[in-house]
Amino acid sequence: MNELNSITNTGRIIDEKELEIITARLSANMKNKFFFNQEPYKAHDSVRINENYEGKNLRQSYFKDCLFDGANLRRTGLAGSVFFGCDFKPCLFIDTNLQSCDFRSCCFESLELEYTRMNKSSFYDTVFRNCVFSSVSMNDAIFEKCKFINCTWTLSIENTVFKNTLLDTVIFKEMNFEFATFENIKSNNVKFPFPTIPFIYNGLTYVSTTSDNIRITSAQNKDGLTAKEYLNYIEDLKDFYTATQNYFPLVNIFISQKEYKKAFSSLILGLKLSIQIRAFRMLKYYCKQLKYINNVSAHQRQELYYFILNEISKCDLKEFEKNALNLYLPEVKDLLYYQSQDKRLQILLDTNIDDNDYDKISILMFSLDSFLKNKCTYSLELRHNSPFQGLLDILTDAEKIDIILKGLAIISSITFGTIHAIQNRKARLSKNDEKICSKARDELEKSDISIVNVYVINNGNIYINSQNSSHGSIYLNK
Repeated sequence: MNELNSITNTGRIIDEKELEIITARLSANMKNKFFFNQEPYKAHDSVRINENYEGKNLRQSYFKDCLFDGANLRRTGLAGSVFFGCDFKPCLFIDTNLQSCDFRSCCFESLELEYTRMNKSSFYDTVFRNCVFSSVSMNDAIFEKCKFINCTWTLSIENTVFKNTLLDTVIFKEMNFEFATFENIKSNNVKFPFPTIPFIYNGLTYVSTTSDNIRITSAQNKDGLTAKEYLNYIEDLKDFYTATQNYFPLVNIFISQKEYKKAFSSLILGLKLSIQIRAFRMLKYYCKQLKYINNVSAHQRQELYYFILNEISKCDLKEFEKNALNLYLPEVKDLLYYQSQDKRLQILLDTNIDDNDYDKISILMFSLDSFLKNKCTYSLELRHNSPFQGLLDILTDAEKIDIILKGLAIISSITFGTIHAIQNRKARLSKNDEKICSKARDELEKSDISIVNVYVINNGNIYINSQNSSHGSIYLNK
Protein backbone atom coordinates (compact mmCIF):
# COMPACT_ATOMS: atom_id res chain seq x y z
CA MET A 1 0.00 0.00 0.00
CA ASN A 2 2.89 2.38 0.80
CA GLU A 3 4.26 1.69 -2.68
CA LEU A 4 0.94 2.69 -4.22
CA ASN A 5 0.79 5.90 -2.19
CA SER A 6 4.28 6.86 -3.30
CA ILE A 7 3.43 6.87 -7.03
CA THR A 8 3.87 10.33 -8.57
CA ASN A 9 3.23 11.94 -11.95
CA THR A 10 4.67 9.74 -14.72
CA GLY A 11 4.86 12.46 -17.41
CA ARG A 12 7.05 15.51 -17.85
CA ILE A 13 6.11 18.89 -16.39
CA ILE A 14 4.28 21.14 -18.87
CA ASP A 15 3.98 24.86 -18.18
CA GLU A 16 0.89 26.90 -19.07
CA LYS A 17 2.32 28.43 -22.25
CA GLU A 18 3.42 25.07 -23.69
CA LEU A 19 0.03 23.58 -22.80
CA GLU A 20 -1.66 26.27 -24.91
CA ILE A 21 0.57 25.40 -27.87
CA ILE A 22 -0.13 21.66 -27.52
CA THR A 23 -3.86 22.34 -27.21
CA ALA A 24 -3.80 24.44 -30.38
CA ARG A 25 -2.06 21.65 -32.32
CA LEU A 26 -4.60 19.08 -31.18
CA SER A 27 -7.59 21.39 -31.73
CA ALA A 28 -6.52 21.99 -35.33
CA ASN A 29 -7.86 18.50 -36.04
CA MET A 30 -11.26 19.21 -34.47
CA LYS A 31 -14.34 20.97 -35.75
CA ASN A 32 -15.19 21.61 -32.12
CA LYS A 33 -12.23 23.76 -31.10
CA PHE A 34 -13.28 23.52 -27.44
CA PHE A 35 -12.99 19.73 -27.19
CA PHE A 36 -9.56 19.69 -25.53
CA ASN A 37 -10.15 21.19 -22.10
CA GLN A 38 -7.07 22.64 -20.42
CA GLU A 39 -8.70 22.56 -16.98
CA PRO A 40 -10.35 19.16 -16.46
CA TYR A 41 -11.48 18.43 -12.90
CA LYS A 42 -11.43 22.15 -12.13
CA ALA A 43 -13.26 22.98 -8.89
CA HIS A 44 -15.62 25.97 -8.92
CA ASP A 45 -16.52 27.14 -5.42
CA SER A 46 -19.09 29.88 -4.66
CA VAL A 47 -18.84 31.57 -8.06
CA ARG A 48 -21.41 32.92 -10.51
CA ILE A 49 -21.52 31.08 -13.83
CA ASN A 50 -22.82 33.46 -16.51
CA GLU A 51 -20.40 33.09 -19.40
CA ASN A 52 -20.72 31.71 -22.91
CA TYR A 53 -19.77 28.03 -22.73
CA GLU A 54 -21.38 27.02 -26.01
CA GLY A 55 -19.75 23.87 -27.39
CA LYS A 56 -17.11 23.77 -24.67
CA ASN A 57 -15.88 20.65 -22.92
CA LEU A 58 -16.38 21.00 -19.16
CA ARG A 59 -16.72 17.31 -18.43
CA GLN A 60 -15.98 16.04 -14.91
CA SER A 61 -16.04 19.50 -13.36
CA TYR A 62 -16.93 20.22 -9.74
CA PHE A 63 -19.29 23.02 -8.75
CA LYS A 64 -20.02 23.86 -5.10
CA ASP A 65 -22.45 26.59 -3.98
CA CYS A 66 -22.39 28.11 -7.44
CA LEU A 67 -25.05 30.25 -9.14
CA PHE A 68 -25.77 29.48 -12.80
CA ASP A 69 -27.53 32.58 -14.10
CA GLY A 70 -27.61 33.74 -17.72
CA ALA A 71 -24.98 31.25 -18.90
CA ASN A 72 -24.99 29.88 -22.45
CA LEU A 73 -24.76 26.10 -22.03
CA ARG A 74 -25.83 25.16 -25.55
CA ARG A 75 -24.07 21.92 -26.57
CA THR A 76 -21.83 22.21 -23.49
CA GLY A 77 -20.28 18.96 -22.33
CA LEU A 78 -20.73 18.60 -18.57
CA ALA A 79 -20.93 14.81 -18.37
CA GLY A 80 -19.63 13.28 -15.15
CA SER A 81 -19.70 16.57 -13.25
CA VAL A 82 -20.67 17.11 -9.60
CA PHE A 83 -23.02 19.92 -8.54
CA PHE A 84 -23.33 20.49 -4.79
CA GLY A 85 -25.63 23.19 -3.41
CA CYS A 86 -25.93 24.94 -6.77
CA ASP A 87 -28.76 27.22 -7.96
CA PHE A 88 -29.78 27.22 -11.61
CA LYS A 89 -31.60 30.34 -12.79
CA PRO A 90 -32.60 30.97 -16.44
CA CYS A 91 -29.75 29.75 -18.62
CA LEU A 92 -29.57 28.43 -22.15
CA PHE A 93 -29.87 24.65 -21.83
CA ILE A 94 -30.06 23.32 -25.40
CA ASP A 95 -28.52 19.96 -26.35
CA THR A 96 -26.53 20.15 -23.11
CA ASN A 97 -24.76 16.98 -21.98
CA LEU A 98 -25.48 16.40 -18.28
CA GLN A 99 -25.16 12.64 -18.37
CA SER A 100 -23.74 10.68 -15.41
CA CYS A 101 -23.75 13.81 -13.24
CA ASP A 102 -24.30 14.06 -9.50
CA PHE A 103 -26.68 16.78 -8.26
CA ARG A 104 -26.95 17.25 -4.49
CA SER A 105 -29.09 19.88 -2.76
CA CYS A 106 -29.52 21.89 -5.96
CA CYS A 107 -32.37 24.08 -7.18
CA PHE A 108 -33.51 24.59 -10.79
CA GLU A 109 -35.91 27.51 -11.09
CA SER A 110 -37.83 29.16 -13.97
CA LEU A 111 -35.85 27.68 -16.83
CA GLU A 112 -36.35 25.50 -19.89
CA LEU A 113 -34.22 22.51 -20.77
CA GLU A 114 -34.36 21.53 -24.45
CA TYR A 115 -32.95 18.29 -25.88
CA THR A 116 -30.78 18.03 -22.79
CA ARG A 117 -29.37 14.64 -21.76
CA MET A 118 -29.43 13.68 -18.10
CA ASN A 119 -29.17 9.89 -18.53
CA LYS A 120 -27.61 7.94 -15.65
CA SER A 121 -27.47 11.04 -13.44
CA SER A 122 -28.36 11.04 -9.76
CA PHE A 123 -30.36 13.77 -8.04
CA TYR A 124 -30.58 14.03 -4.26
CA ASP A 125 -32.56 16.66 -2.34
CA THR A 126 -32.95 18.68 -5.54
CA VAL A 127 -35.86 20.98 -6.44
CA PHE A 128 -37.21 21.78 -9.90
CA ARG A 129 -39.61 24.74 -9.73
CA ASN A 130 -41.41 26.33 -12.71
CA CYS A 131 -39.31 24.36 -15.20
CA VAL A 132 -40.13 23.13 -18.69
CA PHE A 133 -38.49 19.92 -19.96
CA SER A 134 -38.65 19.76 -23.76
CA SER A 135 -37.49 16.45 -25.30
CA VAL A 136 -35.18 15.83 -22.36
CA SER A 137 -33.69 12.38 -21.80
CA MET A 138 -33.48 11.11 -18.21
CA ASN A 139 -33.13 7.37 -18.77
CA ASP A 140 -31.53 5.35 -15.94
CA ALA A 141 -31.54 8.38 -13.63
CA ILE A 142 -32.28 8.35 -9.89
CA PHE A 143 -34.28 11.00 -8.03
CA GLU A 144 -34.28 10.74 -4.24
CA LYS A 145 -35.94 13.26 -1.91
CA CYS A 146 -36.52 15.57 -4.87
CA LYS A 147 -39.39 17.93 -5.71
CA PHE A 148 -40.93 18.87 -9.05
CA ILE A 149 -43.22 21.88 -8.56
CA ASN A 150 -45.25 23.46 -11.37
CA CYS A 151 -43.26 21.76 -14.13
CA THR A 152 -44.05 20.54 -17.64
CA TRP A 153 -42.50 17.30 -18.81
CA THR A 154 -41.74 16.00 -22.26
CA LEU A 155 -39.30 13.40 -21.11
CA SER A 156 -37.79 9.99 -21.73
CA ILE A 157 -37.52 8.32 -18.31
CA GLU A 158 -36.99 4.64 -19.04
CA ASN A 159 -35.62 2.74 -16.04
CA THR A 160 -35.66 5.91 -13.92
CA VAL A 161 -36.27 5.71 -10.16
CA PHE A 162 -38.37 8.23 -8.24
CA LYS A 163 -37.79 7.65 -4.53
CA ASN A 164 -39.36 9.73 -1.75
CA THR A 165 -40.04 12.34 -4.42
CA LEU A 166 -42.85 14.91 -4.74
CA LEU A 167 -44.66 15.64 -8.02
CA ASP A 168 -46.74 18.78 -7.43
CA THR A 169 -48.68 20.31 -10.34
CA VAL A 170 -46.67 18.53 -13.03
CA ILE A 171 -48.01 18.29 -16.58
CA PHE A 172 -46.98 15.27 -18.63
CA LYS A 173 -46.86 15.88 -22.38
CA GLU A 174 -46.15 13.31 -25.09
CA MET A 175 -44.38 10.90 -22.78
CA ASN A 176 -44.84 7.69 -20.86
CA PHE A 177 -43.48 6.12 -17.71
CA GLU A 178 -42.50 2.70 -19.08
CA PHE A 179 -40.11 0.83 -16.77
CA ALA A 180 -39.86 3.73 -14.31
CA THR A 181 -40.01 2.95 -10.59
CA PHE A 182 -42.12 4.64 -7.93
CA GLU A 183 -40.83 4.22 -4.37
CA ASN A 184 -42.82 6.13 -1.78
CA ILE A 185 -43.68 9.05 -4.07
CA LYS A 186 -46.18 11.80 -3.29
CA SER A 187 -48.27 13.58 -5.92
CA ASN A 188 -50.57 16.57 -5.97
CA ASN A 189 -52.61 17.90 -8.87
CA VAL A 190 -51.12 15.58 -11.48
CA LYS A 191 -52.69 13.54 -14.25
CA PHE A 192 -50.90 10.28 -15.10
CA PRO A 193 -51.10 8.79 -18.63
CA PHE A 194 -53.80 6.08 -18.80
CA PRO A 195 -51.88 3.39 -20.74
CA THR A 196 -48.53 3.42 -18.97
CA ILE A 197 -49.45 2.93 -15.31
CA PRO A 198 -49.19 -0.90 -15.52
CA PHE A 199 -45.70 -0.48 -17.00
CA ILE A 200 -44.42 1.31 -13.88
CA TYR A 201 -42.80 -0.68 -11.09
CA ASN A 202 -45.16 -0.04 -8.15
CA GLY A 203 -47.36 2.09 -10.42
CA LEU A 204 -50.61 0.20 -9.91
CA THR A 205 -49.86 -0.33 -6.25
CA TYR A 206 -49.44 3.41 -5.85
CA VAL A 207 -52.65 4.27 -7.73
CA SER A 208 -54.70 1.68 -5.84
CA THR A 209 -53.53 2.72 -2.36
CA THR A 210 -52.78 6.44 -2.50
CA SER A 211 -54.91 9.23 -1.08
CA ASP A 212 -53.00 11.81 -3.14
CA ASN A 213 -54.79 14.25 -5.41
CA ILE A 214 -54.22 12.48 -8.74
CA ARG A 215 -56.17 11.84 -11.94
CA ILE A 216 -55.60 9.56 -14.92
CA THR A 217 -55.97 10.78 -18.50
CA SER A 218 -59.07 9.77 -20.45
CA ALA A 219 -60.41 10.85 -23.84
CA GLN A 220 -63.88 10.51 -22.33
CA ASN A 221 -63.26 13.08 -19.62
CA LYS A 222 -61.06 16.14 -20.05
CA ASP A 223 -60.59 16.29 -16.27
CA GLY A 224 -59.41 12.69 -16.26
CA LEU A 225 -60.46 9.67 -14.22
CA THR A 226 -60.22 9.30 -10.48
CA ALA A 227 -58.02 6.50 -9.20
CA LYS A 228 -61.14 4.51 -8.32
CA GLU A 229 -62.59 4.99 -11.81
CA TYR A 230 -59.30 3.91 -13.39
CA LEU A 231 -59.21 0.74 -11.31
CA ASN A 232 -62.54 -0.29 -12.82
CA TYR A 233 -60.58 -1.05 -16.00
CA ILE A 234 -58.12 -3.44 -14.35
CA GLU A 235 -59.94 -6.60 -15.41
CA ASP A 236 -60.11 -5.35 -19.01
CA LEU A 237 -56.41 -4.56 -18.91
CA LYS A 238 -55.68 -7.99 -17.48
CA ASP A 239 -57.67 -9.73 -20.23
CA PHE A 240 -56.14 -7.54 -22.94
CA TYR A 241 -52.54 -8.18 -21.88
CA THR A 242 -53.22 -11.90 -21.46
CA ALA A 243 -54.70 -12.14 -24.97
CA THR A 244 -51.85 -10.13 -26.52
CA GLN A 245 -49.10 -11.94 -24.55
CA ASN A 246 -47.85 -8.66 -23.13
CA TYR A 247 -46.63 -10.17 -19.89
CA PHE A 248 -44.74 -7.27 -18.30
CA PRO A 249 -47.81 -5.14 -17.44
CA LEU A 250 -49.69 -8.35 -16.63
CA VAL A 251 -47.12 -9.23 -13.97
CA ASN A 252 -47.51 -5.77 -12.44
CA ILE A 253 -51.30 -6.15 -12.37
CA PHE A 254 -51.05 -9.47 -10.53
CA ILE A 255 -48.53 -7.96 -8.09
CA SER A 256 -50.91 -5.09 -7.31
CA GLN A 257 -53.63 -7.67 -6.61
CA LYS A 258 -51.23 -9.74 -4.47
CA GLU A 259 -51.69 -12.75 -6.76
CA TYR A 260 -48.01 -13.59 -6.57
CA LYS A 261 -48.18 -17.12 -8.03
CA LYS A 262 -49.87 -15.78 -11.16
CA ALA A 263 -47.36 -12.93 -11.27
CA PHE A 264 -44.46 -15.40 -11.14
CA SER A 265 -46.03 -17.64 -13.82
CA SER A 266 -46.60 -14.65 -16.10
CA LEU A 267 -43.02 -13.57 -15.54
CA ILE A 268 -41.77 -16.97 -16.70
CA LEU A 269 -43.92 -16.74 -19.83
CA GLY A 270 -42.56 -13.25 -20.47
CA LEU A 271 -38.97 -14.44 -20.19
CA LYS A 272 -39.60 -17.29 -22.61
CA LEU A 273 -41.28 -15.03 -25.17
CA SER A 274 -38.57 -12.38 -24.88
CA ILE A 275 -35.90 -14.98 -25.66
CA GLN A 276 -37.89 -16.41 -28.56
CA ILE A 277 -38.33 -13.01 -30.21
CA ARG A 278 -34.80 -11.91 -29.25
CA ALA A 279 -36.07 -9.03 -27.06
CA PHE A 280 -33.13 -9.51 -24.69
CA ARG A 281 -33.48 -6.05 -23.17
CA MET A 282 -36.74 -7.20 -21.60
CA LEU A 283 -34.97 -9.91 -19.59
CA LYS A 284 -33.62 -7.40 -17.09
CA TYR A 285 -36.99 -5.69 -16.74
CA TYR A 286 -38.72 -8.97 -15.93
CA CYS A 287 -36.02 -9.88 -13.41
CA LYS A 288 -36.47 -6.51 -11.68
CA GLN A 289 -40.12 -7.42 -11.07
CA LEU A 290 -39.05 -10.24 -8.74
CA LYS A 291 -38.33 -7.61 -6.10
CA TYR A 292 -42.08 -7.01 -5.80
CA ILE A 293 -43.19 -10.66 -5.79
CA ASN A 294 -43.38 -12.03 -2.26
CA ASN A 295 -41.57 -15.18 -1.13
CA VAL A 296 -39.27 -15.73 -4.10
CA SER A 297 -36.34 -17.57 -2.55
CA ALA A 298 -32.67 -17.30 -3.47
CA HIS A 299 -32.92 -20.88 -4.75
CA GLN A 300 -35.78 -19.94 -7.08
CA ARG A 301 -33.74 -17.00 -8.37
CA GLN A 302 -30.84 -19.33 -9.10
CA GLU A 303 -33.17 -21.75 -10.88
CA LEU A 304 -34.57 -18.86 -12.88
CA TYR A 305 -31.09 -17.94 -14.10
CA TYR A 306 -30.46 -21.51 -15.23
CA PHE A 307 -33.91 -21.51 -16.87
CA ILE A 308 -32.93 -18.42 -18.88
CA LEU A 309 -29.63 -20.00 -19.93
CA ASN A 310 -31.44 -23.21 -20.93
CA GLU A 311 -33.98 -21.31 -23.04
CA ILE A 312 -31.17 -19.38 -24.72
CA SER A 313 -29.35 -22.65 -25.49
CA LYS A 314 -32.36 -23.75 -27.54
CA CYS A 315 -31.94 -20.75 -29.87
CA ASP A 316 -29.73 -20.65 -32.92
CA LEU A 317 -28.38 -17.16 -32.32
CA LYS A 318 -26.63 -15.10 -34.94
CA GLU A 319 -23.40 -13.40 -33.93
CA PHE A 320 -25.04 -9.97 -33.66
CA GLU A 321 -27.81 -11.52 -31.51
CA LYS A 322 -25.19 -12.94 -29.15
CA ASN A 323 -23.67 -9.48 -28.89
CA ALA A 324 -27.08 -8.02 -28.02
CA LEU A 325 -27.65 -10.76 -25.43
CA ASN A 326 -24.27 -10.14 -23.81
CA LEU A 327 -25.25 -6.51 -23.18
CA TYR A 328 -27.95 -7.63 -20.74
CA LEU A 329 -27.03 -11.09 -19.43
CA PRO A 330 -24.51 -9.83 -16.81
CA GLU A 331 -27.15 -7.44 -15.46
CA VAL A 332 -29.68 -10.29 -15.38
CA LYS A 333 -27.29 -12.41 -13.32
CA ASP A 334 -26.65 -9.51 -10.98
CA LEU A 335 -30.39 -8.99 -10.45
CA LEU A 336 -31.02 -12.66 -9.78
CA TYR A 337 -28.01 -13.41 -7.61
CA TYR A 338 -26.87 -10.26 -5.87
CA GLN A 339 -29.79 -7.85 -5.69
CA SER A 340 -32.15 -10.19 -3.90
CA GLN A 341 -33.41 -9.62 -0.38
CA ASP A 342 -31.08 -12.36 0.82
CA LYS A 343 -27.65 -11.53 2.17
CA ARG A 344 -24.41 -12.17 0.35
CA LEU A 345 -21.05 -13.24 1.71
CA GLN A 346 -17.87 -14.14 -0.14
CA ILE A 347 -15.29 -16.57 1.17
CA LEU A 348 -11.97 -17.24 -0.54
CA LEU A 349 -10.36 -20.64 -0.01
CA ASP A 350 -6.70 -21.43 -0.68
CA THR A 351 -6.09 -25.13 -1.32
CA ASN A 352 -3.12 -27.39 -1.98
CA ILE A 353 -4.70 -28.81 -5.16
CA ASP A 354 -2.54 -28.62 -8.29
CA ASP A 355 -4.06 -27.00 -11.35
CA ASN A 356 -4.36 -30.31 -13.23
CA ASP A 357 -5.72 -32.51 -10.42
CA TYR A 358 -9.39 -32.56 -11.41
CA ASP A 359 -10.24 -35.59 -9.27
CA LYS A 360 -9.34 -33.66 -6.13
CA ILE A 361 -11.29 -30.65 -7.35
CA SER A 362 -14.38 -32.86 -7.68
CA ILE A 363 -13.88 -34.22 -4.14
CA LEU A 364 -13.54 -30.68 -2.76
CA MET A 365 -16.70 -29.52 -4.53
CA PHE A 366 -18.67 -32.56 -3.36
CA SER A 367 -17.48 -32.11 0.23
CA LEU A 368 -18.52 -28.44 0.32
CA ASP A 369 -21.84 -29.17 -1.35
CA SER A 370 -22.73 -31.91 1.15
CA PHE A 371 -23.03 -29.20 3.82
CA LEU A 372 -23.94 -26.04 1.90
CA LYS A 373 -26.71 -27.37 -0.34
CA ASN A 374 -29.31 -27.25 2.43
CA LYS A 375 -28.03 -24.08 4.06
CA CYS A 376 -27.86 -21.47 1.30
CA THR A 377 -27.69 -20.72 -2.39
CA TYR A 378 -24.07 -20.58 -3.45
CA SER A 379 -21.71 -20.68 -6.37
CA LEU A 380 -18.08 -21.82 -6.39
CA GLU A 381 -15.69 -20.12 -8.77
CA LEU A 382 -12.44 -22.01 -9.28
CA ARG A 383 -9.48 -19.78 -9.99
CA HIS A 384 -6.82 -21.48 -12.04
CA ASN A 385 -3.84 -20.70 -9.91
CA SER A 386 -1.46 -23.45 -8.88
CA PRO A 387 -2.51 -24.53 -6.32
CA PHE A 388 -6.22 -23.93 -6.93
CA GLN A 389 -8.14 -21.16 -5.21
CA GLY A 390 -11.89 -21.24 -4.76
CA LEU A 391 -14.29 -18.30 -4.34
CA LEU A 392 -17.51 -19.18 -2.51
CA ASP A 393 -20.30 -16.72 -3.25
CA ILE A 394 -23.05 -17.33 -0.68
CA LEU A 395 -26.61 -16.01 -0.60
CA THR A 396 -28.47 -16.64 2.61
CA ASP A 397 -30.16 -15.03 5.58
CA ALA A 398 -27.84 -13.09 7.89
CA GLU A 399 -28.66 -15.29 10.88
CA LYS A 400 -27.39 -18.38 9.04
CA ILE A 401 -23.94 -16.96 8.38
CA ASP A 402 -22.52 -18.06 11.74
CA ILE A 403 -23.74 -21.63 11.21
CA ILE A 404 -22.19 -21.71 7.72
CA LEU A 405 -18.86 -20.41 8.99
CA LYS A 406 -18.79 -22.92 11.84
CA GLY A 407 -19.52 -25.75 9.42
CA LEU A 408 -16.75 -24.60 7.07
CA ALA A 409 -14.43 -24.41 10.07
CA ILE A 410 -14.97 -28.11 10.74
CA ILE A 411 -14.58 -29.07 7.06
CA SER A 412 -11.38 -27.08 6.65
CA SER A 413 -9.98 -27.74 10.15
CA ILE A 414 -9.58 -24.00 10.67
CA THR A 415 -10.45 -22.30 13.94
CA PHE A 416 -12.84 -19.39 13.58
CA GLY A 417 -12.74 -18.44 17.24
CA THR A 418 -10.85 -15.22 16.53
CA ILE A 419 -13.84 -13.63 14.79
CA HIS A 420 -15.38 -12.22 17.93
CA ALA A 421 -17.93 -10.05 16.12
CA ILE A 422 -19.72 -12.99 14.51
CA GLN A 423 -19.53 -15.41 17.40
CA ASN A 424 -23.13 -16.24 18.21
CA ARG A 425 -23.09 -18.64 21.13
CA LYS A 426 -26.73 -19.51 20.55
CA ALA A 427 -26.03 -20.58 16.96
CA ARG A 428 -24.93 -24.19 17.09
CA LEU A 429 -24.58 -26.87 14.48
CA SER A 430 -27.08 -29.67 14.72
CA LYS A 431 -25.71 -33.17 15.35
CA ASN A 432 -26.55 -34.06 11.77
CA ASP A 433 -24.65 -31.01 10.44
CA GLU A 434 -21.66 -31.85 12.64
CA LYS A 435 -21.73 -35.39 11.25
CA ILE A 436 -21.89 -34.13 7.64
CA CYS A 437 -19.05 -31.65 8.17
CA SER A 438 -16.84 -34.16 9.98
CA LYS A 439 -17.39 -36.69 7.21
CA ALA A 440 -16.50 -34.05 4.60
CA ARG A 441 -13.32 -33.15 6.55
CA ASP A 442 -12.31 -36.82 6.79
CA GLU A 443 -12.88 -37.26 3.05
CA LEU A 444 -10.59 -34.29 2.32
CA GLU A 445 -7.89 -35.59 4.66
CA LYS A 446 -8.17 -39.08 3.16
CA SER A 447 -7.59 -37.60 -0.30
CA ASP A 448 -4.70 -35.42 0.95
CA ILE A 449 -6.67 -32.24 0.27
CA SER A 450 -6.03 -29.27 2.49
CA ILE A 451 -7.75 -25.88 2.73
CA VAL A 452 -4.70 -23.88 3.67
CA ASN A 453 -6.12 -20.38 4.22
CA VAL A 454 -9.55 -18.78 4.40
CA TYR A 455 -10.47 -15.17 3.67
CA VAL A 456 -13.90 -13.81 4.56
CA ILE A 457 -14.24 -11.01 2.01
CA ASN A 458 -16.52 -8.09 2.81
CA ASN A 459 -17.59 -7.57 -0.79
CA GLY A 460 -21.18 -8.64 -0.27
CA ASN A 461 -23.92 -6.91 1.70
CA ILE A 462 -22.98 -8.63 4.96
CA TYR A 463 -20.07 -6.82 6.56
CA ILE A 464 -18.19 -8.73 9.23
CA ASN A 465 -15.90 -6.80 11.53
CA SER A 466 -13.02 -8.53 13.28
CA GLN A 467 -9.79 -7.84 15.09
CA ASN A 468 -8.20 -9.89 12.32
CA SER A 469 -9.73 -7.68 9.63
CA SER A 470 -7.42 -5.96 7.17
CA HIS A 471 -8.45 -3.92 4.13
CA GLY A 472 -12.05 -5.19 4.26
CA SER A 473 -11.19 -8.90 4.54
CA ILE A 474 -10.74 -11.33 7.40
CA TYR A 475 -7.67 -13.49 6.99
CA LEU A 476 -7.54 -16.78 8.89
CA ASN A 477 -4.95 -19.51 8.92
CA LYS A 478 -4.40 -22.72 10.80
